[in-house]
This record gives sequence, C-alpha cells and structure tokens, in this order.
Amino acid sequence: AGGAIDATDTTTVDVTAGSFVVTGAASVGQTNLLVIDATTANVTSSAGISLDAGGSGGLGLTASAGGTGTIVVTGSEDLDLVSVSTANGLIDVATDNNASITATSVSTGTNNAIDLGTTGTGAISITNAGISAGSGTVTLAAGGAIDATDTTTVDVTAGSFVVTGAASVGQTNLLVIDATTAN
Repeated sequence: AGGAIDATDTTTVDVTAGSFVVTGAASVGQTNLLVIDATTANVTSSAGISLDAGGSGGLGLTASAGGTGTIVVTGSEDLDLVSVSTANGLIDVATDNNASITATSVSTGTNNAIDLGTTGTGAISITNAGISAGSGTVTLAAGGAIDATDTTTVDVTAGSFVVTGAASVGQTNLLVIDATTAN
C-alpha cells in the first residue's frame, strides 16, 4: 500500500472479509481505528497499527509494526495473536464481552510493554513461549483465567510481570515465567 490506511469513524465495520491482508502500509488505523470483521488478518506497517475486531467468530491476527510503531487491538470477539510484533513499540490488546485472548507469539523488539486484557469471563491462554517483552513489562489483566498450554516452555519473558484481576493463574497448566519482578 505504501501510504496510510485509515477509517472515517471508529464504530462502523470498515472491512468484511474472510481474510484481511495489508502489506507495506505506512500506518494502519492511526487517525481512526480500523474496524474489521474477518476470520484472519495479516497486517504489516512501517509505523503503527490500530484495529478493532468487530466480528463475532474470532480473529486470528498476524501483525508487524516497524520503527517506533505501536500495535493496538480491541474487540468483542476471541482473538488469537498468531504472530504480533513490534520493532520498537508497545503492544496493547483488549477484549470485552467475555471474549478471550490466545497469545501464540507476541513480542517487542526493544524491551517495550505488552498489555493484554479481557473483561467478564474472558481468559488469556499462552502457547509456545507466547509472550516476550525482553526487559520490558508484561501486564495481563484478565476477567477469567490465565493459563498456559504446557508446563515446560517459558511462557512469559519480561523484566517485570504483572497480573491483575484474574480469576486464577496457572491452575490448568503451570505458568512458567522468566522475569526480574512479578506481581
């Protein structure tokens, strides 16, 4: 795309598709959040990415932001963060309406913050060494449970690891963390 991709408002679904793909954009949704209803999305930007998962069947997201670009994702449907990374920016993902987040691969290149949050009974599940903030801070704020899919892999790497409001942590499978501090 090369240029910026933006919406005219933040409430109307802007894109409805089985698969939503953006490559080479300067930015995505930085003026107004881009609302998408898709099963999968693959978005790359040389700067920031701001999306709202506006569908109902779940979204599998692959996203990469370059430079100091941030990735901000909101939604009322389950989110699978297949591969979400920034070169030098924070990652902030939040769901409402009891929707859950699966973190398969979420990372910041230069020790920035990663914040994942759900409301109601929304759970956070971490797979395959899913979250890496280097020496940055990882904050998980879940209305439901926070669990890993196995007990042998380091699930979260961070300088500081913070959990708030979770119904339970590591009760299905032990949560393995590599952090300097944990709260």
